[in-house]
Amino acid sequence: MTGRRPAPVGRTSVPSWQPPRSIASRSLLDAALAYAAIGWAVLPVVGVSAGRCGCGKSCGSPGKHPISRHGVHDASTDAVLIREWWRRSPKANVGIATGAASGLVVVDLDLPRGGRESLRALVAAERELPRTLRSYTGGRGLHLFYGQPSGMRVPNAVGRLGGIGDPLPGIDLRGDGGYVVAPPSLHVSGIRYRWDRRRIVPLPPWALTPARAMRPQVAERRGVSAAASPYGSTALTAQLEGVRGLTPGRRNDGLTELPSHWGGWSAVVSCPRRSCMSH
Repeated sequence: MTGRRPAPVGRTSVPSWQPPRSIASRSLLDAALAYAAIGWAVLPVVGVSAGRCGCGKSCGSPGKHPISRHGVHDASTDAVLIREWWRRSPKANVGIATGAASGLVVVDLDLPRGGRESLRALVAAERELPRTLRSYTGGRGLHLFYGQPSGMRVPNAVGRLGGIGDPLPGIDLRGDGGYVVAPPSLHVSGIRYRWDRRRIVPLPPWALTPARAMRPQVAERRGVSAAASPYGSTALTAQLEGVRGLTPGRRNDGLTELPSHWGGWSAVVSCPRRSCMSH
């Protein structure tokens, strides 16, 4: 049984859907049905139990790999099929197919593993990622959801973005043939994925241009990008001082929350210290 494949999202026509506040308290099945109802193709992903992957093996992608035989290619919006999937695997996490299957392109940010530094490099090169719908992964990462231009194929990429020739550690792109794990799925850390309630905007045009090396326009000083406005730099510096004042065990949380206070990525902080196309 296969589901209805939604039409790709156009450059000027993006989903107006915003995550309901109740999504965090819904069952995994109810969340999957809610996504399918707006045209996002979903798939069951192995869940997590007692901090281990539900597959029962020592796998490299705990709580992230598909249950169905054909993986992301089985993704569907068919409510009958989705109910059957979760009847068989009620603790399955929820995956959302990216690319034309759902009209979505997702930028996957692994902040502790180079993502912050890569974001800073993008800002310096005047290649900012606009504010859009995003989710927190439970592993100190972020998923930024953008509308996919209709009629255009956007491939998956690891450590790179379209339009940028330089490697970008900690930044992956999920497009056609990819998927991401979505709220309220359970991360292996024991923390549930959650939404930051915003509306989706189109993928920025620069991400669709031929790759070329970044050429920063201005030098940066430690901690604050010089590409930021004077007001933004002053405000961010004050906020960073607040993070530095936290106890060591809370600093990562404070740094991870910085993007939630900065809608765009006009200033970025450095943090001291896959077989599946998902995160």
